[in-house]
Amino acid sequence: MASQAPVRKWVGKSIRRVEDPRFLLGRGGYVDDILLPGMVHAAVLRSPLPHARIQSIDVSKAKSLPGVLAVVTGKEVTQLTNPMPDFGPDPAKHTWWLLAVDKVRYVGEPVAAVVATDRYVAEDACELIEVEYEPLPPVVDPEEAMKPGAPLVHEALGSNVAYSRTFVFGDVERDFAEAEVVVRDRLRWHRSGAQPLETVGAVWQYNPATGMMTIYCNSVTFTYLLFLVANTLKIPSNKLDMVPCPAGGSFGSKFWAVRVPILAGMLAKLVGR
Repeated sequence: MASQAPVRKWVGKSIRRVEDPRFLLGRGGYVDDILLPGMVHAAVLRSPLPHARIQSIDVSKAKSLPGVLAVVTGKEVTQLTNPMPDFGPDPAKHTWWLLAVDKVRYVGEPVAAVVATDRYVAEDACELIEVEYEPLPPVVDPEEAMKPGAPLVHEALGSNVAYSRTFVFGDVERDFAEAEVVVRDRLRWHRSGAQPLETVGAVWQYNPATGMMTIYCNSVTFTYLLFLVANTLKIPSNKLDMVPCPAGGSFGSKFWAVRVPILAGMLAKLVGR
């Protein structure tokens, strides 16, 4: 009679990892490692102001720089793409574009994008773009932002409140009245954000003959991202092939990282690369 095989138990065991060698040997294949034939590079000009209206943008000097293939501002974006998906308050009133169109709402908001033969030329061209701003009062304190007459970040929404809801469980007034001790306090939650070592990145390859587009991206959500990207770029989803790349950290920051891959796709299609 054959002996019964022992039951394998995994709890408390040291499991040998099989996914580490390629990363330890520098063969991870991150977005920055991808090199394609004829690849060009993009750079983004960002707002230095927290709140301002865009009076004018002069890109003539940037376009004349040798090696520059295209310069795009918010006005061109409204013709080349649909608004990005917006799950904020009242999406019907609020449009979220790849580049700022009439107004900037935070320091670092993308204002213009440059495509050039290499990264250095693209960044040099960004410095040649002249933007005239009309500064507006910044909105930096949440309580001040809710007061009547406060500057509005999004005028179309008519409020700076993104979401508000009050939760009530049980007879609150009675329970407080009958409590032996009532503790009152004021709590503040500081701003926080995920800061992985690797930032969001994307590499696109466009085939003008077939209309097929391949995207190499370090987003951590690919299924729904494919359809969001396709809709924003006005292309059928079956014309888009998404290749996942390892993410060098995320902490949630690459779950909804849609702007970078969509912007890169728009520029790739624009220059036919």
